[in-house]
Amino acid sequence: MRENQRHPLVTPTLRGVHHLALCTDDMKATIDFYVDVLGMPLVHAMKVPPGLGTGPGNRGNPPYERVRHYFFDMGNDSLLAFFEIPKGKEPAGNRNAIGGKGNLGAPPAPCSISLHEKRPPGFSTGATSRPSPALSAMFIVTAYDQT
Repeated sequence: MRENQRHPLVTPTLRGVHHLALCTDDMKATIDFYVDVLGMPLVHAMKVPPGLGTGPGNRGNPPYERVRHYFFDMGNDSLLAFFEIPKGKEPAGNRNAIGGKGNLGAPPAPCSISLHEKRPPGFSTGATSRPSPALSAMFIVTAYDQT
C-alpha cells in the first residue's frame, strides 16, 4: 500500500477549520444547544447583507436575503456556523445525500454531564472509540429530522 501513497506538494500548516457552515430553521434551538449544552460561546452574529443572498454578489450563501449567520467557537481556532433558513422554505435534508451533513465529530474536553440526557429535540449525541490513536476518543453530534 505504501507504493500508492500520495506525496503532497507542501506540508499542511492548518491550525484548524476556520468554519464549517450548516443550516438550521430554528436559530433559538441551535443557540440553546450549542451554547447551553455544549458550552460553545456564540462569538459572531450577523445578517447576510442585502444582495448577497439572491444577487450577483452571492458567494455561496443560501439563496435568501438577510438570513442570520451565527458562529460558535469550537476551540483550537475552529468555528461552527449556522445560516438560518426561513422555516418551511426548504425540505428537510437527507443527511446521506451528496452535500448532506451526517455528523460533527470532535475530540471531547473533560465533562461532567451526560450529553445523552441533555440533548434537545432534534439532536442525537454519541461517543465512540476508534482503534486509530488519532481518533481514540470522539464526541459526535448528529442533527436529524424528527418529521
